[in-house]
Amino acid sequence: VRSGWVRELSGLARSGLQEDVYWAHNDGKVNSIFAIRLGTLESATNWAHRHQLGDVIARANLPSTIERQTDWEDIDHGLCPDGTGRSCLWIADTGDNSKRRNRPRVQVVVEPDLDLRHGKAGSGEFYDIHICKEDLWTFQFEF
Repeated sequence: VRSGWVRELSGLARSGLQEDVYWAHNDGKVNSIFAIRLGTLESATNWAHRHQLGDVIARANLPSTIERQTDWEDIDHGLCPDGTGRSCLWIADTGDNSKRRNRPRVQVVVEPDLDLRHGKAGSGEFYDIHICKEDLWTFQFEF
């Protein structure tokens, strides 16, 4: 991945909406996920802008009203829990390096539909997306 924004990649999941796009997150206390262009060189001709392999296309920021993540460990895509059939990203906030955590969480967000014709797309920069709180679910588990 070619970006200073993705410093310690801790999870990677294929997009449910875009071919050759993967969603990733850093390890640590941040509330952002990143869309990264991966795939094959041949598939690049399908893109309006010629992203290079490993380029960060967009950063999606989760609402600041939610509790900041503790230690995100993994991410995957699947159906949203509201029964609408939309694609969601499921983020496991389950890390416990200090062995003191008894309430892991799963954050679920509606997968952003990326505008690959965005003005910054393919320019070596990425654009920001802000996920609204109506498109977010938090599931907390206790044991």
